[in-house]
Amino acid sequence: MPTLWITSVYSVHTRVSTHTHASTHLHRRMTRKISKKKRKKHN
Repeated sequence: MPTLWITSVYSVHTRVSTHTHASTHLHRRMTRKISKKKRKKHN
């Protein structure tokens, strides 16, 4: 019983961390695109 609980918690944690990493990477890419657009407009 405790082993199963640990496994489920670990799998959920891994999924959450992976999702967070992916969203952070996507956010960085989006901000980079926006900054480039702003730079072009400014120049």
